[in-house]
Amino acid sequence: MKFSIVITTYNRLDLLKRAINSALEQTVECEIIVVDDCSIDGTKNYVNSLGGRVIYYCTSSNQGHAATMNLGVQNAQGDWIKPLDDDDYMAVNCIEEMTKAIALHSQAVILSCQAAQVDTNEVEISRTRKTGPGTAFYIPQEDIHYGMLLELLLENE
Repeated sequence: MKFSIVITTYNRLDLLKRAINSALEQTVECEIIVVDDCSIDGTKNYVNSLGGRVIYYCTSSNQGHAATMNLGVQNAQGDWIKPLDDDDYMAVNCIEEMTKAIALHSQAVILSCQAAQVDTNEVEISRTRKTGPGTAFYIPQEDIHYGMLLELLLENE
């Protein structure tokens, strides 16, 4: 099982460096793709200085986050894709833990994890709520679709 980490960026080189480092430090080898939305802050030169370990793409014009993520996903070779924005970073064992979770539920098609928001001093501000009975749990696809349908119906009442 191969993961591709797709990192989107626009003029936030200092943050991007941390995101890339967190991808490079993973305990499981991954394809790392950076998609630049036409930055003018030296992003291209920095990513290219890293050698072949990080693949660089740049949009032809400033197109926004969705277009940059789509470009990365279209070019990714992994079986699984971990999206990452330039202001995000991962624990060194993030992909390893995701791989373990997938192994527990091979029929899974989407995977998520807890996220912590930190301030500029790395002090945790908030954390997403832990969901489910343990490290990994499986929600059948039909239940997800049913839940989304119910949500739409309730919104329109």
